[in-house]
Amino acid sequence: MHDYAASTMNVDDPAYIELVFGFVGPTGIDLEKVCDVLKSQLKAMQYETIEIRLSELISLYMKKPATFLNAYERIKTLMDRGTELREHTKQADIVARLAIAAVRDERVQRTGDYRRPAHKVAYLVRSFKRPEEVELFRQVYGKAFTLISVYASRVWRTQFLKKLISQSLGKDKGHAEAYSIELINRDHDEEGRKLGQKVGKTFPLADFFVTSESRVDLERNLRRLTHLTFGNPYVSPTRDEQAMFYAKAAALRSLDLSRQVGAAIVSADGDLLSTGCNEVPKFGGGLYWGEDPFRDRDFERGVDANVQIKKEIVEDAFDRIKSKGLFQKKFSQTTAAELAKDALFEDGAYLKDSQLFDVIEFGRAVHAEMDAITQAARLGIGLKGARLFCTTFPCHICARHIVSAGIHEVIFVEPYEKSRAYELFGDSISVEPTEPSPNRVNFRAFVGVAPRRYIDFFEAHGSRKTDDGRIKNIDNISAPRLKRFVFTYTFAEALAIDEAKPFNPRARSTT
Repeated sequence: MHDYAASTMNVDDPAYIELVFGFVGPTGIDLEKVCDVLKSQLKAMQYETIEIRLSELISLYMKKPATFLNAYERIKTLMDRGTELREHTKQADIVARLAIAAVRDERVQRTGDYRRPAHKVAYLVRSFKRPEEVELFRQVYGKAFTLISVYASRVWRTQFLKKLISQSLGKDKGHAEAYSIELINRDHDEEGRKLGQKVGKTFPLADFFVTSESRVDLERNLRRLTHLTFGNPYVSPTRDEQAMFYAKAAALRSLDLSRQVGAAIVSADGDLLSTGCNEVPKFGGGLYWGEDPFRDRDFERGVDANVQIKKEIVEDAFDRIKSKGLFQKKFSQTTAAELAKDALFEDGAYLKDSQLFDVIEFGRAVHAEMDAITQAARLGIGLKGARLFCTTFPCHICARHIVSAGIHEVIFVEPYEKSRAYELFGDSISVEPTEPSPNRVNFRAFVGVAPRRYIDFFEAHGSRKTDDGRIKNIDNISAPRLKRFVFTYTFAEALAIDEAKPFNPRARSTT
């Protein structure tokens, strides 16, 4: 039985609050540098850091030695092993369960009991590849868990990976760039593998976003995150953080059948001008609201028009191919509708990830960016020189409206690898330039506190002044803002580990 006393000791001492930091870094990101900077910031708070690498846990539990011919083979093999482990166990979050077991093992080494929290310890877990892994950590550790997503432009990542790989290839250095692109594409979304890597879906789930190119910027941003984590009451939101919070709030209005997207347009000084979300427009202007007496959103219709019309296009194509007798005999009696269903929606759907599914022109919903722009037009608000914040990188349709509206900058959270915005409008937009261009709309990744943690970090807890009206001394801040009354997460750890199949890492821990 669990010892309740062991799990509740030291509850009055904030030094026994354990912290867990997770990282999402697309292949080509220098996570070593990011971890080093965070370790330095936590050390300043007198916190010991313990690094847990998920790739090492995968190899350990699969009992496969970590020996590789070169950097390309190392990264590729580790990707293979992660996917193989998830497919073998049929658990999308199995790697996170192994990480939780590793956290518990480290605690046992320091306290002798996995139920007894360690003194001033932070666990750094790198790196998450699937949304289910993040969800499990949040269920177990709650607000003691902070996910940091690290971004760098695709060009920067390709060059970093190319250099890393070429150093280990010997005579085959000419393949380094092709290998780099292959790994980056696979890491973002392992197409055709239900339990493959999904970094593209995991990245936007972060609590805090940073970019990794500049060490100076990285140190400044992670120092700020550390101060927020430890309850510095004199850290306020940036213009970008507040604007992205507006964008996320707008997104929550959407009942779009695909996903919720939000946008906010602000002045150069951060004043809110307009917001928008992806939803079906209504007569008279604007979008449907849930309390409108008449509503005809996709939700009410029960179908996504864009998906239906793409299915019709595929059926039409199959009909035309059949009419020319170009199908093999075994498919000649299959209807075009059956062929389209098999190609698009069944297991092994071979057209699901094709460029056809990049087509977005047939959706009924106004995109969030366009809604924000048209809302400003209805209200007579000029947008020349404004800044647009969006929860997702704009598509090419929105990009042309952004350019036309006179907006000068776009800040996004979720990268959208399939957007053709730069390809079609490279004359008018610049995606993550080294230096902002005065003659183009500059698109760049969001940096700072994610909207999901905006209230947690910035809502005041207690007074910001002393009894005599002076600010408080923050030189001695060394305890996290987080408060725990019972260390219940140690029980949650046990449940998460017990459900790991077919491996039971709990057997490795001692009590």
